[in-house]
Amino acid sequence: DYMRALRLLLLVVAVAIVLTGTVTAQRETVDKIVAVVGDQVILASELTNQIQLIALQSGVRPNSEEELEEFQRDILEQMISDRLFLLAAKGQQAPDEMLAEQRYWDNIHGDAARCNPLPIVQARPLASRRPRIGYVSPDLRKHAVSYFFEPLLTAHDRDRFEIFCYASHHEQRSDDTTRRLQGLAEHWRFVKHLDDRELALLIQNDAIDILVDLAGHTANNRLPAFTYRPAPIQATYLGFFAASGLRAMDYWITDEILHPQDTMEKAVETIYRLPCCSFCYRPPADAPPVAPCPTLDENVVFGSFSNLSKLNDTVIASWAQILKQLPDSKLLVMAKPLGETATRTQLLERFNMAGIKTEQLLITGMASLTDYLATFAKVDVILVTFP
Repeated sequence: DYMRALRLLLLVVAVAIVLTGTVTAQRETVDKIVAVVGDQVILASELTNQIQLIALQSGVRPNSEEELEEFQRDILEQMISDRLFLLAAKGQQAPDEMLAEQRYWDNIHGDAARCNPLPIVQARPLASRRPRIGYVSPDLRKHAVSYFFEPLLTAHDRDRFEIFCYASHHEQRSDDTTRRLQGLAEHWRFVKHLDDRELALLIQNDAIDILVDLAGHTANNRLPAFTYRPAPIQATYLGFFAASGLRAMDYWITDEILHPQDTMEKAVETIYRLPCCSFCYRPPADAPPVAPCPTLDENVVFGSFSNLSKLNDTVIASWAQILKQLPDSKLLVMAKPLGETATRTQLLERFNMAGIKTEQLLITGMASLTDYLATFAKVDVILVTFP
């Protein structure tokens, strides 16, 4: 659809920006693409032309000038979020540079809220009520985030806390997971149709005490709503692997393992460390049982189930060294794009160039979640990408 086409364009632009020179040069590239006047976003003519071209090629068009303007605002927000996502995933920015990039997002999107703040309301005393916790996410459906969020929602003490969920996906895209989560929350709001200020006002009117973002700089996030500070305490958690960069975000919830006291990462937020692991995973109900180790000799089967974008040259070179040390071993790589012959061939060539024969590689696409989970039984050791 139209939004999917726009998002594809955003990703292309974001990748181009990440690959452009220094941080300063990258920022100048962003400034050339968009101009911000107050809270209005004006796209450079070249980008606007590309949007119109994609619309024509897709056979769809925005319904009105207002809808086009809304798309343009979304483009700026998502483009810089995509860029932060890619910079964090690339892991090659110095901590101070990454912090500057995160602050840059807030300088653009936070100004609208700071110039047009929410009305001041009197806080309700906690003595006579339960504290209200609100969760904001576009992924309260069949999505990786929900495998970690559902057990958290299940374990909440309803006698001590009142739970609100703000689902920012299209309501018609709800599924069985959405309905299970709805049953676990006392209050449920579908908020896709609300703009950022309207969402912030709704949260403020709900008198939320602690507001938790579950998306970070991932797709369809609602971080701009947090810049209005609709709740006295705001935190980011779970759905993203880096800080948000928002001045209005009080905490980044993580743990002592991911972020020890001497971590090099920097954040605008206070890093709040939970003991041990900060994640609680619940597999799908139809997940296959845990299988015994498939190999008891040196014919080890290594496995990778990561997004192909994470298989950078350094990762492939490192894995190649492992495979060379164990010539009877194999590496199974499963990813949805590997169902395409061209993508499969390209990955094989990259490993071949690193000195690994095709016979040591098991390359497969992914047909379904059930197949994905069942494939783990064929693997002895999972190799994790880095950084």
